[in-house]
Amino acid sequence: MKNLSILFILILSPIAFSQTPGGVQGEDIWYKTGEDAAHSMDYGPNSYTVSRQGTLPFSLFNYNHSVDFQGGYLNFNYSVEDMKVATIFMVYTNPESGEQSLLHSDWANGIDQGTGNNEKKFSYTTKTLVKEDFSLDYPEDSEEEVSNALVNTLNWFDFESAHINNSTGTGGESTVFVGKADPSANASAFNGLIPEFIIYRKALSKEERQRVESYLAIKYGITLTAGADYFNSAYEEIWEKENNTVFGNRIIAIGRDDASNLYQKQSTSSHTENKEIILNIDELAGNNDLNEGTFEDDQQFIFIGDNNGSTEAETDPETIPETDPEAGIGDWQLHFIGRVWLAHPYGSSADDIVTELRYNATQLFDQIHQDYDEEYWDDITVWLFINRSGDEQEAADFSDFNQVEHYMPDATEGNHVVYKGLSWDGNLTGFDQFTFAVGPKMLVDIELQEMECTDTLGTIDVELTFGEPNFDFSIYDENDNLVDSEIDWATRNISFNNLSNGWYTLKVEDATGYTREVEFEVSPTAGMNEDLLEDGYALISGYVTLDASEHVTAENVTYEWFAESVSIGNSAEITLDKPGTYEVVATNANGCQVSDTTLVTEDPNRPGHQDEGPVRDDRWAGESIRIYPNPTKVNQAFTVEINLIEEQDVNIQIFDFAGSLLHHEELKEIKNGQWTHRIFQPGSYLIIVTTPHHQLTKKLIIE
Repeated sequence: MKNLSILFILILSPIAFSQTPGGVQGEDIWYKTGEDAAHSMDYGPNSYTVSRQGTLPFSLFNYNHSVDFQGGYLNFNYSVEDMKVATIFMVYTNPESGEQSLLHSDWANGIDQGTGNNEKKFSYTTKTLVKEDFSLDYPEDSEEEVSNALVNTLNWFDFESAHINNSTGTGGESTVFVGKADPSANASAFNGLIPEFIIYRKALSKEERQRVESYLAIKYGITLTAGADYFNSAYEEIWEKENNTVFGNRIIAIGRDDASNLYQKQSTSSHTENKEIILNIDELAGNNDLNEGTFEDDQQFIFIGDNNGSTEAETDPETIPETDPEAGIGDWQLHFIGRVWLAHPYGSSADDIVTELRYNATQLFDQIHQDYDEEYWDDITVWLFINRSGDEQEAADFSDFNQVEHYMPDATEGNHVVYKGLSWDGNLTGFDQFTFAVGPKMLVDIELQEMECTDTLGTIDVELTFGEPNFDFSIYDENDNLVDSEIDWATRNISFNNLSNGWYTLKVEDATGYTREVEFEVSPTAGMNEDLLEDGYALISGYVTLDASEHVTAENVTYEWFAESVSIGNSAEITLDKPGTYEVVATNANGCQVSDTTLVTEDPNRPGHQDEGPVRDDRWAGESIRIYPNPTKVNQAFTVEINLIEEQDVNIQIFDFAGSLLHHEELKEIKNGQWTHRIFQPGSYLIIVTTPHHQLTKKLIIE
């Protein structure tokens, strides 16, 4: 959506009316757009006839009716000549470029133009204000007082209003045009939305201006400047400027103010294109008039503003290995966005108002779809977190789930997630804060109790976050055999004892039928039992770097490297420049150890190497080999299954872990095939398959 602004100028003469803008009496004209032409009129005391010319369809501005200027304009007869001062308020979408005509006057045709000084003419455009013979200043001299009355006090638009133009001619009845091109000001026709404008034929006081500005800002989802308070018609502060220090962005409000004829039941910020946040009572309707909800009492409001934080689900650098900085959010943990909102109800019964909150989660959905496999999309949701202890001073902490409320969406409508039945500030502190996070519908944390290195049985502690009690727990071994279970468990904490060393799957089902399955390991060396190293490495450009921690999830692990039983390093990574067999030993905090061995070979691309090696190219990464059975018995045939992208010659080499070449064979024009062989000595071996584009390595165990 285009940028928005509330515009203000000067004029005079008070008239009372039962319902007035901001409760400020004396308006001369109060034009409001209705659902059709018959309901679009001057609701002020004089009932000026406002005519429609050209193409003027109807649109919505923060769920309120608005004229959409698409080549047409409004006009009305108005006595500009005897105006000494005026205050004009207008709401409109700010055009993206160019100077466009908002309001301008012209005297009636057919009147002789002489040298009299009675003509008053003004031109109010999106860039300049041109007026004759009356002051731009309000009664207050302070620059601070003037700033919020002028359009350039609004965050959304900068307005210069220092130009005054003199006209000559005789007195007469003028016509005021809204949105029509004003050639005298070099302004083109307005193209955008204008829902409402108000003219006072007097200079309003600071208090009066603030009340009208606040009324318009609430109705049309417009954010006033950081130094502005919001007031109701009784001139009570309903949103204080101190809130803007942290939460002064995209301020919206719903509420009721009878003196202003304000009954805003649903709202979104007019400063966002995607309706980022929508707050409403009852059911969200096509426009504000159709919303069937009610506020029981007058002078009740709920305000929301944000801290301008990031709307992306953020990752925790401490949980992402340096080797994978692009890990994203696909780790089955919670990831909060950086943007936090302040909710501030005002009024004696505002904390009883039941609302719906909608959030445009397009960016979060994109992150889910990018970082999780499609089969898991339904397991991930957008959580709403509410901190009832938050205040206006700083963004609150949402990480302690025992101290915050959390809600899954009740519905998804398009790109908006919907949370229903929300009330605000039930503890009467004046404020709540809320934000959103991406994460699983149920978090399952499994912790293995400390084990001695010789233990063969272990105990796990399970803690659930989210999910609805009661819970059913089932544990299955690697062969899908049920080994333990607990049905209809009332709490989110449980322990399972006497589990034999090995890998298991825990299945948890909550009262709603939602199910999570999580794998875990029972072992004194849990978190280190994945292969520490690849089966083989080649020296590229004379060196290679090995990282034994890449697949280690256990904490406080130390490492030691050996070459021919000689210690050569004590860090997780090591850089090598010589071929040979290398071993790494990993030790956890309990002193339990695992080790792994790998073979480092010469660079196959090294000039003069006896076997001309492959040219490395990631396009060939889809090539693979598979060895079965593995392990294999002594003198039992094993098969090397080769899958290549295209037919090509293949070299097969078998090395023992002393680095000795035991067998070398060349196969011609292989794409998908099997090669069989036997080995007569037990031990560990490396099978290296070399193609013109790729080198493939697998470890083989002979028992």
